Amino acid sequence: MPAVAFAVAVHQAPSIPVDALSAAAPTQSLHLLRISWRGAKLYALPAVQHGRASLAMGERGMAALMRGDEAPGFALADQHGRTVRLVDFLGRKLLIYFYPRAGTPYCTKQACTVRDHMDDLAQLGVEVVGISPDEPKRLKAFDEKRHLGFTLLSDPDRSVADAYGAWGSKRLLVVRYTGIIRSAFVVDQDGKIAAAFYNVSPTDTVRKALEVLKRP
Repeated sequence: MPAVAFAVAVHQAPSIPVDALSAAAPTQSLHLLRISWRGAKLYALPAVQHGRASLAMGERGMAALMRGDEAPGFALADQHGRTVRLVDFLGRKLLIYFYPRAGTPYCTKQACTVRDHMDDLAQLGVEVVGISPDEPKRLKAFDEKRHLGFTLLSDPDRSVADAYGAWGSKRLLVVRYTGIIRSAFVVDQDGKIAAAFYNVSPTDTVRKALEVLKRP
């Protein structure tokens, strides 16, 4: 096994979110080590063997979807194993969001924020779909544990994320990897993109969507 170089940072310095690392491409070898020393939390971050270090939070490689674009179609299994298609939502508004991995801290915060605003979205006639590479079994456990109550879809080969521009090259601190770019899309009744938000914050997903949906 080749030697791995580490850069150590104190607790106050930025650390790599577990969500980002857990959603990295399986071909990538990434490690996160947390160390406690005399009450101070230290993090050992993997140093990139090739390429320059960057503080960029992420960089997209795919073309972004724009307002008015046709929303890419999909047919994916939900948390109950049923196939859900984009065409099933024609005639209704839809909030689609992509997240790296069910059950991780930021993804849980995002999902619970969506759950807590389901009534607000329902009043505007909006349905919600969350998409991640997780298998249906994991999605069902996530749904039941957090009492989410909305559709979670499994995109194991990330083809749908790729079609939406939510899968691509990212750089976080000194780590470069390919992963899910946390993104959200408002789709109108005709199946067209009404708004697209890339690199969206977990707590801003619903707020940004509601701002668009409430416009006259």
